[in-house]
This record gives sequence, C-alpha cells and structure tokens, in this order.
Amino acid sequence: MRAKPAPINTESATAAADGTFLVAGHPVAAPKATPGLYLVATPIGNLRDITLRALETLAGVDIIACEDTRITRRLTERYGIKTELTPYHEHNAAIARASILARLAQGASVALVSDAGTPLVSDPGFKLARIDATIVIFETGSRIREALADLAEILGAREAAICRELTKIHEEVARTTLAEFASNARGVETRGEFVLVIGPPHPDARELTNEALDDLLRGQLKHQSVKDAVAHAVELSGRPRREVYARALELAKKDKRAGR
Repeated sequence: MRAKPAPINTESATAAADGTFLVAGHPVAAPKATPGLYLVATPIGNLRDITLRALETLAGVDIIACEDTRITRRLTERYGIKTELTPYHEHNAAIARASILARLAQGASVALVSDAGTPLVSDPGFKLARIDATIVIFETGSRIREALADLAEILGAREAAICRELTKIHEEVARTTLAEFASNARGVETRGEFVLVIGPPHPDARELTNEALDDLLRGQLKHQSVKDAVAHAVELSGRPRREVYARALELAKKDKRAGR
C-alpha cells in the first residue's frame, strides 16, 4: 500500500472570514468585542503559545494597534484573522495616538499588542491606556523616592497609600496624595519592601474639559505663581502635573504677548 501523505498544518493555509479565527484549520466565530481598549499578550517564542481568548479578542475588535505590522501580521495570518492592523510605536505615537483615541471615543474596539509579550512596558502603550482604577505597584526601597516623584508627575493628584513591610512586625501604612508623598519624599523610610496603592482619579476630575482647565489656570495665574497655579489645577483636575504645567506655561506666554 502507498503510504498516506503527512498531514499539513492548515492553520496558515486555510482562509477565514471576518470576525473568525482558525483553530487546527477550522474557523471559529469570534463575538464582536464591546467598545474599549484591550491589552493583548502575544507569544514571545512559538506562535502556538497564543491563548484562545487572545485570538478571540484579536478577531473580534475593529482594529489592532501594533508596534510592527509585519511582525503582528505573521500572527494574524497564521490564525486567519482579518482585523485591520495599524502601526503604533514610539516614532509615530504622537500622531497615531490621536487617531486611536478618536476611534475609541466614537465607540470602536481596539486591541493593543507589542511585538512579543504584554504591551505597556517598553512601548508607548502607557500613554494610550489611562487607568481609571486602583493601581497596586511593588517597589524597592532604593527606588521609592524616585517612583513617587514620577507617579505624582504622571498620574496627578490621586489618593495613595505607601505600605512598608506588609504582614511583618515593622509594618507601616501611610496615606495621603501622590503630590504630598512626592514633596516629602526625602522623609520616606527606604528600608524594606514597599507596596504602593494608588486610587483612581476623582470622578469629577474626568469631566474637566480642556477649555475648563484653561479657564481654571488663567484664573489662578492672575494672582498666583505658575507653580502654585499648577498645584491647584492638578488638585482640582486630577490631570498629570506635567500636562498641566506645560499648559500653564503656554497660557502664560500667550497672555503676556496679548498684554493681559
């Protein structure tokens, strides 16, 4: 008898329709993803390490934002995923981010992936995925002061707790805002292990428009220094200090040129 031919891998050879993905060559329907941003981990080595949930998400969203479309296309073609790919990396982030955020605001579903692994760490994803939830961070004593300064600058005036040596005999917990922790960072004990618990932005802060922020800053700049005006605006708006400070400087220059 003639030997049977060896089975071929049909996962990359079989076509799939929009909204489906392939498993062992068989198309599987993916439900339409609800609007929002999805962070999807991709295989670091073998493409077969992808999870079914990741495939379902990639096939069900409106668009996939990725570092390199050529690399991500290897994954999507392997599993017959037809979702549109768009590049989003450090070099085009300023322009691409505006487009992606606009689509999200219009009710689109967007998956964010990196070339391998989980996005947000070494790519510009952290600038796109604002987290309106409690954040828990593990940090070392040698970096705690620098971490507090960075967090205050990036996340703005959020409530926070510094937990040192949790579950141990010298356990300590201190609570205030990130801004207060950052301004008093020199007095923070650096020995031991730390857990930082950062609360979500205040609900009212998320409703402050760019125009409202400008009005707030202009009002404060009339009778306060830029530093004090920024601190007040950060506290009320919940926006990152870096963003508010840059806007305050811009407004101050415009008003000076206008002779206000």
